[in-house]
Amino acid sequence: MSFLALGSLSAQSTLHQNNENQYYRFGLELFDKQKFSAAREQFERYIAVGTDEIKKADSEYYVAYCALNLNNPDGTQLISDFVAKRPNHPKASKAYYNLGVNAFESKDFATANKYLKLANTSVLDNNERSETNFKIAYSAFSLNKKAEAIEYFDLAKQQDSPYYADANYYAGFLAYLDANYDKVLVDLKRAEASPKYQFRVPIMITSAYFKQKRYGEVLAYAGKFKDIATESRRMDYLYQIYQMAGESAYSQERYEEAIEFYGLYRQIAGKSITEETLYRIAYSNFVLGNAEPAIEDFKRVGLKEDTLAQLASYYLGQLYVEKENYLFAIAAFDKASKLPFDEKIQEESSFNYAKVNFEAKKYSIAIGALDRFIKKYPTSSYVPEANNLLSEAFLNTNDFLRAITFIERIENKTDRVKEAYQKVTFYKGTEYFNTAKYKTAIQLFDKSLKFRVDKDLEAGALFWKAEAQATSRSYAQAISSYQKVIDTRNRNSEYYLKANYGMGYAYYNTQDYARARVYLKRYVDALQNKKDRLNYDDAILRLADCYYVDKAYATAISYYQRAIDNNNPNVDYAYFQKGVVRDFQNKSDEAIQALDIVINRFSQSRYFDDAVYKKSQIQLEANEFRASIIGFTRVIERLSQSPFIPYAYESRALAYFNLNELDKAEEDYKTILNKYVTSKVANSALLGLQNTLKLNNKVLEFDQYLTKYRSANPDNESLETIELEAAKNKYFSGEYSAAIGAFADYEKSYAESPLRHQAKFFRAESHYRLSENDKALTIYYELDRESEIADMDVVFQRIGELQIKAGDFQEAANYYSKLEGIARSKRQENDAWVGLLDAYFKLGDYTKMRVYANNILTKGSISQDATNRAQLYLAKSAYSEGDFDEAIDQLLSTINAAKDQYGAEAQYLLGKIFFQQKQYQQSLNTLFEFSENFGEYDEWLGKAFLLVADNYIALDELFQAKGTVNSIIENSTVESVLAEAKTKLAEIEKLEAALAEKEASQDTTQNKGGNQ
Repeated sequence: MSFLALGSLSAQSTLHQNNENQYYRFGLELFDKQKFSAAREQFERYIAVGTDEIKKADSEYYVAYCALNLNNPDGTQLISDFVAKRPNHPKASKAYYNLGVNAFESKDFATANKYLKLANTSVLDNNERSETNFKIAYSAFSLNKKAEAIEYFDLAKQQDSPYYADANYYAGFLAYLDANYDKVLVDLKRAEASPKYQFRVPIMITSAYFKQKRYGEVLAYAGKFKDIATESRRMDYLYQIYQMAGESAYSQERYEEAIEFYGLYRQIAGKSITEETLYRIAYSNFVLGNAEPAIEDFKRVGLKEDTLAQLASYYLGQLYVEKENYLFAIAAFDKASKLPFDEKIQEESSFNYAKVNFEAKKYSIAIGALDRFIKKYPTSSYVPEANNLLSEAFLNTNDFLRAITFIERIENKTDRVKEAYQKVTFYKGTEYFNTAKYKTAIQLFDKSLKFRVDKDLEAGALFWKAEAQATSRSYAQAISSYQKVIDTRNRNSEYYLKANYGMGYAYYNTQDYARARVYLKRYVDALQNKKDRLNYDDAILRLADCYYVDKAYATAISYYQRAIDNNNPNVDYAYFQKGVVRDFQNKSDEAIQALDIVINRFSQSRYFDDAVYKKSQIQLEANEFRASIIGFTRVIERLSQSPFIPYAYESRALAYFNLNELDKAEEDYKTILNKYVTSKVANSALLGLQNTLKLNNKVLEFDQYLTKYRSANPDNESLETIELEAAKNKYFSGEYSAAIGAFADYEKSYAESPLRHQAKFFRAESHYRLSENDKALTIYYELDRESEIADMDVVFQRIGELQIKAGDFQEAANYYSKLEGIARSKRQENDAWVGLLDAYFKLGDYTKMRVYANNILTKGSISQDATNRAQLYLAKSAYSEGDFDEAIDQLLSTINAAKDQYGAEAQYLLGKIFFQQKQYQQSLNTLFEFSENFGEYDEWLGKAFLLVADNYIALDELFQAKGTVNSIIENSTVESVLAEAKTKLAEIEKLEAALAEKEASQDTTQNKGGNQ
């Protein structure tokens, strides 16, 4: 029994042990399979029932380890308790290691760092030791303990382990932060051997070389990564590697390589490139002769206002000069010259700005720029060349006033400068002449004659001086000046022949017809067989007139006939004069035949009423009284404003008298004495009326007409005459306000006097001179209704002119038409045409406007001002109608002929048309000629360069547009232009901002390679 009992007890003990071991064994199996939760449960069961102290100690360790791996809250405490309870246990030495590793995995770097440093590394294998050192280092790194991190990373990389590459990477990274670039290169090149880091470390390796200025090694290293398609998918910060390679090549002046790497850089970086890098890219292209890309990049850099912008603008100017794009070069050098950062560049750019303006034939601007340069940099090596350019610019400029001012300031003038002065004063004189400023023109021609370098210009100055004197009716002085031209005996000069014409005309106007015909004949004979026969048609008629006045009738007829045969523009006058001469030759039939041609073929001729009247006079003298009456009546009824009317009444009265139709004769004589009592025929009309009344037995009526005649024609000693002359003296002395009062008093005192109409006329003229337009108009209209003065042409012209100013263009046209109808001279006819030109243009009636424009352009003897205006109006009308081709033709004609405000407007409009047609370069070419051709017309100059800016904006040339507008703001004095320029500058700055924003937006989408 006892044996059995003992055996039974032994069996129970063995079973219990088997159960304990089963918990332990299952726990290990589960632990090995990393099923930490189930393993922990088995080990805890063993601890509860197990009897083997060694296994219980192991189980306590495994429970703690499982808890750590399960992130159980009690894991750390269990490990700590285990180490404290069993400090000598073999697994206690690894417990801190495991505790540290677990904390590291949980990113509890402070705990990890603490426990890993407590681990007994002697019990760890090589990999575990490397792991421990690495994780201590990384924890320290994460805790910003850089020195400790470096120490342990260096320990971790001493052994080949899974942490070797990591340790080298972080050791190299920390060395980079400390600028220990030699260590960087050692550590990171080891890390680069690992696939994990081979595409992450090149940026730091490249940078380390770059920081050490080992540019050659940068290029050698970066050269491995040129396959941008492949590298951009895997490489970190690839764009910066390319950038540093580009900068390295630039630093070593290896510009081709620089461009290659910069090109790769730009493919990734897009347009978000620093101004410094962009400048270096541009400069590299500049050195290599790659003009176009250099220009584009320099333009972007040049938009700023800093040192790089100054340099970029300077090189941009050079590139434009190489391409002979002088106009763009101007803006570039202008900007570089105004930025103060590099004084040498500023000096050279100032000179180049002047020189390029010269090359662009913008001589007036070049003159100003060269003058400023010489004053600012008197010791510059460029001064000799600047002086030479200045002399040449003077010779070529069209901005004559500025050139004259500059030259007159030069004390010691070279021969070239004297030659330039002769030229610019001459051409400025002709400009003044063309705008009817004859006194000023003469002063300029005298200045031109101060230096007689060019003999042809000397003759020209003498000639145009004579022309100005002749036009001013200073005929004696004009004759003297013409004679000096003729005395040169330079028959090849254009002025020699013209001087003969001018001399002939001057003698003609002084009624010295014998001398006049000598010079006029010389002129006519010289041009007889020439194609270019300027003024020939007029000269031949004046020559005929001279022979007529000298009673050489046969010769006069031959020249009038030559004018007729040549279809002279004034053929109506030739026929009329032929009729007059034939009458003097007592060839009445031939005279009437010639006059009938005027009457029947030239009904709109200003010689029409002359012809009708003359024909009637011939008939009267031939006792063809009835026929003459028809003619005189035609003058009276058709030409109500004709100065021939009182003469027609007087002659018709004589015809009626001879026909014994005394009542009709009496009526005509009375009409003269009632309506034209101050006319030259009033006296003969009084005598005729006396005889007629006597025959009609109405002698008593004569006294009232005699009284009226005496009242209208007082002797010079009468009070009425004295008062009227006193008022006139005030008017002619320019005392218009006083004259108005004096004429008003006269009209009041002599309300019934026929001379009151003359006083009223001068009162209107006084108001006109004072610009009291409304008052003047009121009186002019009264004079029109009364029609009692001989100066009705002036009345019509004044009403037309004042209504143009008032904006009533139709009324103006009506009165200029009246003036045209009564015109007795070429001057009056011209004034009417110019007025009608203006009125119909303002009315938009271009059909009628063109009639008068063509009259002005084709019928000669018109002022240059009127000719230029007519040409411009033809262009503007075509422009308004949308006929741009015709407008362009007319504008070109205007520009070629007109050097005044009309030419300036024409040049601007031509540029505007090209701009509207999107022919931007053509528009720019046109507008760039403006400053040289019409630089003195400030408002049009400003408008032209505002349009230049618009062209640049349309061409996306914001650098040029901004430079142009800034130049306008700096130089213009016209308020309207300045205001528009400031508005346009704001517009350009908005465009720049929008462009920058667009580029930044595009840059955010760029792939810069790998992780950033």
